[in-house]
Amino acid sequence: MLRPPGPLTWHLARTATPAAWEVPSVGSASRASSRTAVGQHVSRVSAALRSLLASGLALLLRSPLRRRKLEIQYSRPSCAPSASYAYSVLAFYLVHPVKAPQEEALQHKAWCRSRGLLGRVWVSSRGLNVQISGKTEDCERYADFVARRFRTCRGPLVCKIDPVPEPAFPRLRVKAKQLVSLHPELAEQVDMTDRGEDLEPEEWRRKLQGLSMGEPGKVLDVRNDYEWDLGHFAHAERPSTEQLRAMTAESMGLQSEDQETPLYMYCTGGIRCEFMGAALRQRGFKKVYKLKGGIQHYGNTVGAEEWKGRLFVFDRRNSISVGPEGRAEPQWCSTCGSRVAEEFWNCGNMDCNRCMVTCRECLRSLDGVCCKGCMRAARRLPATWRGMNGGLNNMQAHFAYGMIYSQPYIAK
Repeated sequence: MLRPPGPLTWHLARTATPAAWEVPSVGSASRASSRTAVGQHVSRVSAALRSLLASGLALLLRSPLRRRKLEIQYSRPSCAPSASYAYSVLAFYLVHPVKAPQEEALQHKAWCRSRGLLGRVWVSSRGLNVQISGKTEDCERYADFVARRFRTCRGPLVCKIDPVPEPAFPRLRVKAKQLVSLHPELAEQVDMTDRGEDLEPEEWRRKLQGLSMGEPGKVLDVRNDYEWDLGHFAHAERPSTEQLRAMTAESMGLQSEDQETPLYMYCTGGIRCEFMGAALRQRGFKKVYKLKGGIQHYGNTVGAEEWKGRLFVFDRRNSISVGPEGRAEPQWCSTCGSRVAEEFWNCGNMDCNRCMVTCRECLRSLDGVCCKGCMRAARRLPATWRGMNGGLNNMQAHFAYGMIYSQPYIAK
């Protein structure tokens, strides 16, 4: 029983040269010339078959199903003291269907524990979000582990890897949970297959320069408001909401007439833009562009052009430079306006906890709180947790001790 031709057979047939399959007519030709014509025909057919076989093999090898692992693209700081640091912070994400998030999370937890990696790994039915820290070789092995498990995902896997003197997280947390929390108005029936267009860092820079020359478009900072306070791109307005889950198209200043306007979105690593881009596309905005790899990849690739301040990160480092240290335009203290602010702090008043970007001098003068009113608060964090006397700021204390409100200082 003959089988019907498969997809590869049809592909080979479509790409074949019709002339190769034409049988020569020998009607009144002599027997010698007939043998010559047949020999030439056989040669043409043999050559065509060899060509088709080679193209078919190449097609199979390019198929994701035949690929051994997903391509990895490492993004490293150009001026980091990598030779002297044995540890690294690795950050990446994947938007790809995961059939069994709970089981997948267990696989990642076991692997990370076996190598002593610390940090966060979130797994959902829509993909992964990873920020881990450990020895550099173990971080790279983990990226390879993920690339092999998700070899059918569209690549490459952009891995931001920064050298650090010690692990940047206190413990390992691997959970099956939602990757990004959007506003309920935007989160309904988001199609993650239509998320907008990625822009390489160089192209992103050209787009921002075009905006400076009067080209149409809007730059959207898809982060928390305090992250913008510490550093942001040119042309980006401060988010009007404290957190991403409160952000809507209206809160970002988008109207129905902006559906044809180019929208340029960015965030720290890129994953928040993936979900927000899908939500905006769902709302009818046609020209949605995302900074590939986020601010970290931009700094590693382009540098500090079009950037002001520092980049807030969710680990013990608190903030990092974008591009070479000292190249970006500084962000001034929100309290005094005369000194550079390089860190993010929480108000030491436990009943306030307001996020603020201020210099250490102002923080000390206010006793670790945001205003004089909070200086009289009844419940305040201990002085070392408020950044006094060279202690940790609140975010660093949170990661170092695993809690933020233990042992409060009760004013007398």
